Order: sequence, then C-alpha cells, then structure tokens
Amino acid sequence: MFNNSLQEEWLTDEIDTEKNVIIENTCETSRLDRGTSRLILIDELKTVYKIIHDELFDFLTFYFDKKIIHCLIKNGHSLVIMRRFLLKGKDDMDQFITVVPPKYHQLYRERMINDLSKKIIQCVFNINMKIPKFRNIFTCFLNTHDISFQIYLALTCDVNYKDTVLFQCCCLGDIPLIMWCIHHGVDINECRIDGACPLHVSAQEGNTEVVKILLDNKADINKCINHGTSPLYIACQNNRPEIVKVLLDNKSDINICDDNGDSPFYIACQNNNIETNIHIETVKLFLENKADINKSDDNGASPLYIACQNNHIEIVKILLDNKADINKCANNGASPLYNACENNHIEIVKVLLDNNADMNKCRNNGASSLLVACQNSHTDTVKVLLDKKVDFNKCDDNGASPLYIACQYKHIDIVMVLLDYKADINKCRERDKGASPLSVACQNNDVEIVKELLSNKADINTCDDNEASPLYISCQNNHIDIVKVLLDSKADIDKCDVNGASPLSVACQNDHIETVKVLLDNKADIFKCDDNEASPLNIACQNSQVEIVKVLLPYKADINNCDDNEASPLHIACQNNHIDIVKALLDSKANDKCDVNGSFPLGVACENNHIETVKCDDNKASPLYIACYNNHEDTVKLFLDEKADINKCDDNGASPLYIACQNNHIDTVKLLLKNKADINMCDDNGASPLYIACQNNHIEIVSVLLDYKADIDKCDDNETSPLYTACYNNQIDIVKVLLDNKAYINKCRDTGASPLSVACQNNHIGTVKNNDVETVKVLLENKADINICDANGASPLSVPCEYNYIETVKLLLEYKADINLCDINGASFLIVACENNDVKTVKVVKLLLNKNADINKCSKNEASPLHIACCNHHIDTVKLLVDKKTDINKCDTSGSHPLDVACQNNHIEMAKVLLDNNADINKCDANEASLLYNACHNNHIDIVKLLLDKNADINKCDKNEASPLHTACCRHHINTVKRLLDKKAEINKCNGSYPLYVACQNNHIEMVNVLLENNVDINKCATNEASPLHIACYKNHIDTVKLLLKKKADINKCDDNGLSLLHIACYNNHIDTVKVLLKKKAVQLMELLLYSLLVIIIT
Repeated sequence: MFNNSLQEEWLTDEIDTEKNVIIENTCETSRLDRGTSRLILIDELKTVYKIIHDELFDFLTFYFDKKIIHCLIKNGHSLVIMRRFLLKGKDDMDQFITVVPPKYHQLYRERMINDLSKKIIQCVFNINMKIPKFRNIFTCFLNTHDISFQIYLALTCDVNYKDTVLFQCCCLGDIPLIMWCIHHGVDINECRIDGACPLHVSAQEGNTEVVKILLDNKADINKCINHGTSPLYIACQNNRPEIVKVLLDNKSDINICDDNGDSPFYIACQNNNIETNIHIETVKLFLENKADINKSDDNGASPLYIACQNNHIEIVKILLDNKADINKCANNGASPLYNACENNHIEIVKVLLDNNADMNKCRNNGASSLLVACQNSHTDTVKVLLDKKVDFNKCDDNGASPLYIACQYKHIDIVMVLLDYKADINKCRERDKGASPLSVACQNNDVEIVKELLSNKADINTCDDNEASPLYISCQNNHIDIVKVLLDSKADIDKCDVNGASPLSVACQNDHIETVKVLLDNKADIFKCDDNEASPLNIACQNSQVEIVKVLLPYKADINNCDDNEASPLHIACQNNHIDIVKALLDSKANDKCDVNGSFPLGVACENNHIETVKCDDNKASPLYIACYNNHEDTVKLFLDEKADINKCDDNGASPLYIACQNNHIDTVKLLLKNKADINMCDDNGASPLYIACQNNHIEIVSVLLDYKADIDKCDDNETSPLYTACYNNQIDIVKVLLDNKAYINKCRDTGASPLSVACQNNHIGTVKNNDVETVKVLLENKADINICDANGASPLSVPCEYNYIETVKLLLEYKADINLCDINGASFLIVACENNDVKTVKVVKLLLNKNADINKCSKNEASPLHIACCNHHIDTVKLLVDKKTDINKCDTSGSHPLDVACQNNHIEMAKVLLDNNADINKCDANEASLLYNACHNNHIDIVKLLLDKNADINKCDKNEASPLHTACCRHHINTVKRLLDKKAEINKCNGSYPLYVACQNNHIEMVNVLLENNVDINKCATNEASPLHIACYKNHIDTVKLLLKKKADINKCDDNGLSLLHIACYNNHIDTVKVLLKKKAVQLMELLLYSLLVIIIT
C-alpha cells in the first residue's frame, strides 16, 4: 500500500485524509478490527522485519496482488500501480508482474484518472500506456467525463517533475491523445522542470507527424532546454534527418547554440554514424540552408575541427568542398590538421594536406602537427607530413624539436624516419636545461636511440645548460651500457658540469661502482676536482662509500687532497666516523700537508701508520675533536693511541673534553680523563667542562668531573658559576651534587645575583613558575644568604612577591627574610606585590602583612602600597590594606592620593571602599582641582553621583576659579551638568566666563536649554562685558541666538568696546544673524548703518 515505506509517525501523529482512507480500506479488506489502537499496531510493527531485499518485496507484492487485487488497485501506492500491473499478459513480461483480470479493468482506468487528477502524471503514463490498444480505450474513457473535468485533466502538471500531459503524450507519439490535449487548450510550449517542452521530446523521439502537429499549433520552434539545446539541436544530436528537414522548412534558427557554444550544425558534424552516414544528409541540409560553416563552440572548435577529431572523413570532404576555413584553430591554437595528426586519422590528414592546410601551423604552446604526431608515435602520419615538406626542425615554445620529442618518448621508428629526412640531430631544447636529443636519450637509458644518433654523427659532447654532457648524465644515472657506448665513441671522459664535477665525480657521489670502474679503466682523470676542490676520493669519503674508496686508492688517488674547507679525505672520514675508510687511508700512508703560505698544518698526518700531528679545518677542529663531538669512541681511541693532542681546541676555545661534556658522551669523557685531558680548560667565554655539563643537566658527567677534581667554582666570563647555572635551569639533582661537593653557595655573578636569587626570580624556569620550591629549599637548608641583593638592590624575596609565587614567598619568610628591604627605587616587597592584579596577589600581601611588613612604607616618589594598588585597580588588595588601617590619604610627590587615583580611573567600587573608610572627599591635587571637579571634567557620571551623595563641595573651584559645573559645560557633559544642577550647583559662578557663556560659545544648544531652564542669568557677561548673546552672534551660532532671544536676552547690550550685537554680526558678515537681530528690532544706529555700508562696499 505504501510501496515498502510505511512511516511510524503515520500511526502516532495526525495524518491526512488520503492516508487515513487507505488504512481504513486495508483494514477492512484484511478483516482487521479497526477499533484496535494505533499504539498497539506500533508495538506489533516493532516485532516485524523490514523488507530490505527487493526480490523478497517483489515476491510478497506479487502474492498479495493475487489475494487483495481490488484493494490494491484502489488504495495501492501509485508506483506499485505503475510498475506491477498489466491489463494483458505478454510472453516477455517480468515474472512478478500481475495481470489484472478483465472485471477490474474499469476500476484500473478509474484509478488512473484519479492519479491524473492528483497530478501524479508520470505514474499515469505507465507500462500499460505503451500499448496502443490500451491508449485508445483510455482515450475513449477520458472522453466520457465532463468537459470541464477533461480540461482540468488536460491542463494538469506533474507535482514533482512538472511534466505536462501533452509532454507525456508526445513521448508516446500518440496523436489522438495529443489532439485531445490540444483540443482542451493546453499550453503547447509549457516546459517541465528541466526546460524541455513537447517539441523537444518529439524531435528526440523522431515523431515527424507529431512535430508537424505541434508546429501547426504554434509551438515555439526555437525554445531551448535549460542548458541551451533547441529542438533542431536535439534532432541533430539524435540523428533525426526528417525532423531536421521539417524544422528547417519551418524557419528554425539554424545558429542557436547550447551553453557550450555548440550549434546544431556543429553537432551534426560531430555525431556522424559511420555505418549509416545519416548525418551526412543532415550536414548537407544545413549547408543548403546557409549554416555558418565556420561557427565555433566556446572552445573555438569549428565543425571541420570536430569532424577531423572524430574521423568523419566524408563530412570533412563536404565541409572542404563548401569552403570551410581549413586553418581555423581552437582556443588552444590547435588546427584541424593538428587534431587529425594527434589522433592518427591519416586519411583525413591526406585530405587536409591535399587542400593546402598549413602544415607548420602550431598550437599556442608552439607544438606543430609533426611534433604531436612524433610524440604519439604515429609513424605513417609523420611520413605523410615529411613527404609534404613539413618543417621537421620546428620547435615548440620550450625549444623541443620533433626529433627531441621522439627521443624523449623513446619512439625509435620515428627517430629513424626523422634522421632519414636529415632532421637537425644536435638541436637542443632551449628550456629544460637545454638538453640535446642525445642527452635525453641517455637520460632515458635508451641504448638503441643513442646508437642510432651516434651513427648519424650526433655531437657526443654537446652539453646542457648545466654543462652536463651525455656521458655525465649517463654516469649520474648509472646507465652502464650507454656509458660504454659513449666511451667507445670517444666521448670526452673528463668533461665537467657547471660546478666542475666530472663524470667520475658524479659516479662516485652516487655510489655507482661499476660505472666508476669503467671510467677508471678508460683513463678518467682521478685527480680532477670540482669547484669546491673536492676530488672523487674526497666525495667518496664524505658519503661513506668504502667500496668506491677501495677502487680509487689502487688508481693512485691523491690521498691528501684538501677541499676548499681544507678538509682532507682522512679528516672527512674521521668527522663522519667512517672507521673502515680511516684505516684504508692510513694503510695507504696519508701524509702531512700544509698550505702554500706555510700556515698551520691542515691535514691528518701519519708516518708509518702513526698520527703525529692533527689536521684542522677552518674552525681549528681536529679529527679528535670531531670524533669526540660525534661520540665515535673507536675513532677517539685510534687517535689517542697515536698520541693526538688531547687538549687541542677549536677556534671557540672548546677542547675535545669540553665538547664531549656538552654532548653528554659519558664514555668519551671517561676515556679523555683517563688520558689526562685538562679538566679545567675553558672555552673563549670562560666556560669550563664542568660548567657546560651543569648547564646541560648532564649529571653523570658532572659526577665524573667532580671525581676527577674539577674546579667546582670556576666561573665563566660573566662570573657565572656551575652552581648558579644549575639553579638558573632548576636542575635540582646537579644543585645537590655541587653542594655536597662544597660549591660556594653565595657566589654571585657580575650582576650581583646569587644562586638563591636566580632560583627565586628567573621566570624562565620551572622553579618559580610552577611554584616548585625544591631548589630554593635546598639552597636555604645549606645556609644560602637569604638577604643578599643584586645590583638593583633586589633580594631573593623581591621577584616572588612581584609574580605571586606564593610557596616561594612562604618559604623565604619562614627562613626569616628581611621583610622591609627596599630596592634601589625604594620599593618594598609590599609595594612590589601590590603592583600585580591577580587572585594570588591578596594572598602574597596577606603573607607580608602577617609578618609585620610596614604597611605605609613608600617608594622614592612617596607612593604608598595603597596608592600602588589603587593605580592598578586591585580592589581586593585595596580592601585588605584598608582593613589593616593603612594611611588612606597619603599623597605621593605629585599630590596624588588613593581616592584621587580611584576617581580619575573611574573605579567606582574602589572609590566607595575608600570613602566608606573616611577618605578625604575634598582633598585637592596640585592644581587645586577637587575630586568632584576631575570627575566632572572626565564625565565619570557614576563617580560624580557617588561624590555628591557623600556631600562633596559642589562649588569648589580649581586654581583658575573654574567650578565643577563650569568644566562640565566646557566639555559638553550634559548628564553631568544635569546632575550638578539637581544638586543646586551655583549656576552663575564665574572665572571670567560662566557656564551659560561657555555653552553658547560652543553652540551646545541642549546645554543652553538646560541652563536656561535652571534660571541662569541670561545677560551675565564675561570679563570683556560680552554676554552669552554676544558670543553666539560672534560665532554665528544662529540656533543659539534664536533661543537666547526667545528667552528675552538683552538684544542691544554692548561690550566694553561699545560694540552691539548687530555691530558684531555685521562686522563678521553673518548675514543670517543680522536678519534675526533686525527682525527682533535691534537698534540701528546711524554710525552702524554707515559702517555696514562701508563693509559691503569694500567686500
């Protein structure tokens, strides 16, 4: 009933009438009690298996079709009706198809009409509708219905895919049904969701009569589907020449293209059926109708181009006979000939060439038709082009010739053909290193092509841009057979690349032992060095290629050759711990070697297999040093047995023992100490082996050095001791070892910082950051000086207070640290702690206060701990200090006090705390500005309210006699002004200008209104007897002028120069203000009129 898709919510929620009827009918047919609760049905459904397999569903459907066919036809899912019921059986029908008995045929047709009325059109046009006899009966049945209902059905559109009835009728090609639709007024051009209309599908199906009927009934002949295909395009695409003819006869637009720019003519040329050649007739039709023979798609491909690509030779001939542009290229520059050559369509190639196609025309990348034929090994096509005298040396944009490409792709037949035609055998690729055909053949290890090129006199020594010859490339890649061929042909065996590397060098570098042997047997220069002065032997030693070394030594390789870093083969082998190579070199009697200036010997020298002196590199690092650095113990023993200088340092002053300690090579350290290495020898920074071992936390080495009596307090150039550096890095085990061995616990470095100081204060170590106080505790237990100060006067307690390292602070206080020590800025530990704003700050402050820290001890600028806490908005710290009865009104040297700081920074909660504890509310700063004045100045409205509520002096002026109200007006803080006026601030208080004057001067119209509403003296003058109206006129604040005049300001008042308002407005050419004043009857003195006239004349 629901096509295997029954939803649980249909049994729990409200459902539509249709589904309810289906369930009712099914229950009735199945003789079920419909009174059963839907919830009980749900419970039963949970025990039922869902039919997952389609075949099982098919079987069950077929079974129940037989049992309850009447119910199914009436109530079954539309898809079941569409796919599983036939009115008449067929021999080839599916085994699960149900044949409807004749007595149910009428019921079936009624069901179809019902589905059609519900706009389930695709299900109506089912497997039965493919039978002409059924369609005839169905058409007759349609005509039995009321005309209005027929019209409704004809105009129906599918609910899902927007198919129309006419569209489906055209799919079937049923003319009576089509005429029934047209008779009932359907829109013949109505499209389904993809834009396809009846004419499209008729053209696709090849129904010529239907197409004619549609066109006779005004079908839009050029209407396109969503992707731009017209009916003519579809007819061409589906090989329908009769339809094409009908459409062309009816003036179909021959050049309408799809979204890819493909025209119908293009598609006809593209889709030729080789067996039937029907498209040829279509092409001819188009040409007869004047189709644009060269119209290209969006990729620039013309009809001729696509016909060549698809090997439609007859179409190609027709197009050429009709003057198609034979050289018209696609957007990538490929011509029809190029396309034919690329696809090896040789007959088309011949036709194009016979029609004078440009055989040398290239793609955008410079590739010619010959080149692409060579690349794809189309030998016959290549021969055809060569016979036509094509340019066989024409290169692409990378400089690759056809011969080069043939060699690159290993096409020996093409190579031989090109060489027979005398292609330039030495033409090099201009890009990609400039390789020649011979080079690329050697690179690809193609022996046959190499032999063919050499037999045709290829230049055997032509090099690429890196000066790599064919022999070099072959040696590099270990192509031994090609190497032999090249040497037999007299290749230059010692020709080097741009870096001076010879074929022998590159073979050694890549460990190609057989190639090396072949080169040496052919007299390769064994002494030839690269630009770094590295010989083949140097390179083999560097890469630990012991077999190559053994091959080179019998050929008298220079055993003492030094590269430009003055490193000899022996040096290199020692540095890399290649012990077998070291032995081989020593067996071959490597000698001393000095440079031409007689400077310090720079080679490992052995005499009779004994090392007497040590060769150094540019850093003065001896082989012994390098062996120690790399922990090559066997090599170290070898050199020590041969009396190498055990204390020889590199140019940083680091000895072999130093470097072994630094790298934690314990066995090498023991070996050196056993051989009397200088245990206290320092590097150029004054760091000893013990120091560097401590710094790197190598505790075993520290213990060994101390066992050998290393100087435990030896400092570096910064006076940093081993103990200091261990404390700095929180290396607790090393600290304990050093203290157990009597290290000086108070040894300070050059900054005055002691080991205890750095353990407490260095914020890069775990000791303090993680509150791990173990190192600090160990130092204190060993009587470290707890109050020792550094050069800044900071004691160990200072930084733990600053960064809230609570456990460290506790520990130091337990050990009686001096709690009131100050640094060079006079800051006590309490001040330092108060500078932080952290949840831990209060804890630190409590700790200090509980140990009787001086709560009022000030810094050099007289800032108290409370002042500092207020500056940094530490409310909890402030509360704690106030509770501890600190001096709440203490000022610093600038006159700033805690309440002042809180108000200035708008810290309302802090201000409340201070005021609740009797802070002086009227205390002024150095400018005699009160707290209220500053709060008004800064528009801190909450602070203003608080101060006024606490009875601050509302009219207290600063040293310039400006009141709080005055400064609020000046800065246009309207809410602050309202608050002050509500609290009865003196509105006319004057310091040369008063609030109303200032508001008028600044054109703060709202402020002027507020002041006037509060009975301000509207005519009160400034020091020059200028009234608020004067300044408003002077500034041309026209709205303010109007407001003042409305409030009865004195319009004729003069300033102390005798200038009236009208005079001032005229003088400043404020025409609008003049008009307002005149309108308000300002006095017009004769003098003023003359003056105004003079101003006008001058202007």
